[in-house]
Amino acid sequence: MVEFESDLLLSILDKNQDGIIVIDKAMRVVFWNRWMEKTSRIRRTDVIGKILTEAFPELVNTRVMQGIDSALSRGLPTTLSHRLTNRPFPLFQPALDPKVSERMCQVVYISGIRQKDKTFMCVLQIQDVTTVVSREQLLRHQTELLEAAREAAFSANKAKGDFLANMSHEIRTPMNAIIGMTYLLLKTTLDEKQLDYLLKVQSAAKSLLGIINDILDFSKIEAGRLEIEYIPFHLDEVLNNISNLITIKTDEKNLEFCFSIAKNVPLVLIGDPLRLGQILTNLANNAVKFTSKGEIIIHIEAEQLTDETVYLHFSVNDTGIGLTQEQIGNLFQAFSQADTSTTRQYGGTGLGLSICKRLVEMMGGSIWVESEPGVGSSFHFTAGFARQNAERRRFRLPKDEYVGLRVLLADDNPASRDILKDTLESFSFKVTPVASGKEALAEIKQSGDNPFDLAFIDWKMPEMNGIDTIEEINRLLPQTKIPKIIMVTAYGREEVLHAIKGVHMDSFLIKPVSLSVMYDTILSVFGEDTQRSSLASPSADKEIAGLKRLAGAHILLVEDNDINRQVATELLEIKSFRVDTAVNGIEAVAAVTKHTYDAVLMDIQMPDMDGYEAARTIRAKEKCRDLPIIAMTANVLSGDSEKCIAAGMNAHVGKPFEPAALYGTLVRWIKPREFAEVIPAQKTPLSSSKGMLPSDFQKIDTKTGIRRMGGNTALYIKMLNEFREKYRDFMGILKDGLSGGCPDIYRIVHTMSGVAGTIGAFELHRASQGLEHALKDGHTDTTELEPLVAAFQLKLDEVMEDLSRLGSAKPAEAARLTAPSRDIKINEALSAQLQRLAATLEKGDADAATELDALKAMLRDLPEIEDLAEIKRQIDNYDYDKASETLAKFAGVLKQDVSL
Repeated sequence: MVEFESDLLLSILDKNQDGIIVIDKAMRVVFWNRWMEKTSRIRRTDVIGKILTEAFPELVNTRVMQGIDSALSRGLPTTLSHRLTNRPFPLFQPALDPKVSERMCQVVYISGIRQKDKTFMCVLQIQDVTTVVSREQLLRHQTELLEAAREAAFSANKAKGDFLANMSHEIRTPMNAIIGMTYLLLKTTLDEKQLDYLLKVQSAAKSLLGIINDILDFSKIEAGRLEIEYIPFHLDEVLNNISNLITIKTDEKNLEFCFSIAKNVPLVLIGDPLRLGQILTNLANNAVKFTSKGEIIIHIEAEQLTDETVYLHFSVNDTGIGLTQEQIGNLFQAFSQADTSTTRQYGGTGLGLSICKRLVEMMGGSIWVESEPGVGSSFHFTAGFARQNAERRRFRLPKDEYVGLRVLLADDNPASRDILKDTLESFSFKVTPVASGKEALAEIKQSGDNPFDLAFIDWKMPEMNGIDTIEEINRLLPQTKIPKIIMVTAYGREEVLHAIKGVHMDSFLIKPVSLSVMYDTILSVFGEDTQRSSLASPSADKEIAGLKRLAGAHILLVEDNDINRQVATELLEIKSFRVDTAVNGIEAVAAVTKHTYDAVLMDIQMPDMDGYEAARTIRAKEKCRDLPIIAMTANVLSGDSEKCIAAGMNAHVGKPFEPAALYGTLVRWIKPREFAEVIPAQKTPLSSSKGMLPSDFQKIDTKTGIRRMGGNTALYIKMLNEFREKYRDFMGILKDGLSGGCPDIYRIVHTMSGVAGTIGAFELHRASQGLEHALKDGHTDTTELEPLVAAFQLKLDEVMEDLSRLGSAKPAEAARLTAPSRDIKINEALSAQLQRLAATLEKGDADAATELDALKAMLRDLPEIEDLAEIKRQIDNYDYDKASETLAKFAGVLKQDVSL
């Protein structure tokens, strides 16, 4: 036996509850523990010192021997289960009657141990998993029986759900027509009575559509057709969407609406953001419905937190009418509300909370309510999520100098003030909270030589409002000591724009303020690039589950902007979608009439016929009743989602395009099937363009821009060049439009906003959004718009300054195409290769890149290889027609004919 350094170690190995075998570099057995003796009934004296394959010849040419060889030669570990090894050792279960014993199921761990002479010994550890395997088989059988019983028990309930789902779809079709025709009528000339009637019809129709949608969701759950997704998302994005949907209602009732997110809550998660948003939106809508004054607060905290998962506790708190214990008992039952008068006074199906309960349970949580009549209610629910990156901090300040910034916070609402204080402190700031404008001024005066760096001032405060407070701060302090000022308000954007005209401040925020928006706003007022915010999902490059099954699906892309159209086309084609394009609604309607598509991606703002009208027209066609129509919009403002649904669309994706969001939406809505034609995914090599992208851009985030191009650097450079050419003279178009020379100026600015975001010009994107919102709200006074136009021009000039350093994405087009060098030999092989390349280009085949590489190999080290650079670029950009033309010129210089 080999001498071990420790008798204690030898004793431990000998008494181990697993089998232990040690083999030296000559493949001799040097240790055989007691478990092996007992279980194999082979004494150690019979195997110690023997070659392993002599003792066990059945191991020759098995995976066990392969694992041992790897361990002895390189020290690599191997794990083999009973299913793979076919019981490699003659081990038997202990039994009273050996004749009826069965061989045990084993797991074998093989690993190498480095010796002082740098050679390896091999250790085999053998575990008995017979009991585990038997239990697995028994559980599998029991599960099959339970599943069969479940299917039988719920078949009747499923039939009922199927009926409800079908009826809901049948009802929705004429409802969409009612809403659509009402919308069109509202655009005509009407007297006051007609307008009143139609507005009431529209309101009633939308309410009825909401009821139908509730029934549809409920029936899907009952029928077992509603599934919870498992995709990466950002919690702040969910809250932003809720804010867009709810704030218009809280504005109407003058209610405070806030988000309170505990410091231990991770923001980048994996789960179902759509259903989480549905639950929170439903609960928040209920809170608004039953609250006439006060506040609504959504609290989020982490109950259980590990590196891989988090269990979140959500609560929606209001100061509304409250509930009795008897009313609480009926809340989560289908088709029921607190009492019969509730439905009559406040409306609703009584399905919302039942749907929330089912969704919460599907997300592994529970839902409950705490309430007191006349005081308010708190609806609580829990849900589990996976985490995307446990080590990623929620927010990382870009500079140490920002840690400990002195912040003055003035807000008269105690709940809102506490939430804003906690949020600001989570960024490592020192916060001084006050309840009024006068208290804020007092703190300013007392600050002396230690002035505040930043001030958050609420707008609507008693005695002295936020605007008066800001003006007084500007009057009291010298310019060098005035803090950066951000106004916070619970009221609408349009009202704020009117109120703050002429007031010196650095920015404003609309409540509820999400963490990411507040973080980005603070950094932006200090002149920092805010695009490192946590809203950028780290999972954008991950493959979307189910996407490969859609290879070959036929998509109609409707987009009037040529840059956005090319970006979307490229993103779809690299994932093997077949793409047809249309530039307006009229072309889209004609296309779906002529062809059959698996989905339509529909831009909203287009000339001639916009996306809403096109969607309504398409949905009215019998063949398009179930065709997924997905809106593409650069701004999902309050009411935009409802307008998309009302027009017959199924969902929306934002612009700038985020590839993961675009692909995830298509996976959600396209039904997998055997598609008629599967196109191989074409991946553009990136190396050819990397050197052409400057690294010193100041106002363009190239990393985000490339991500939004699906990682295609060549395409991104092309987009930058096209942006430079298309918008070089944009200020002239804008000023002409504002003076009345272009009635479509809102749509033009809207499009520019989306494209700026797509290429990563985020400051320009925000400046154009501010101008776009003002135009959408009907502001046409050039004097009133002057500050917004000036800010926009500044940001556009900065972006153009960056782009001026961008070399042309087009290499000189085969500039040398002159006589061939004397070294080139025009032989049959070269001629045949030229013909093959020409044939693949003619067919638009992705193999053209491979054929071009073969041609370049023939011309290696010859000057002629430079002439192929332009063909390479054109193939990379899928411009096969141009590539064919360039190849023909090249072949002509070589006196070769490549015409087909």
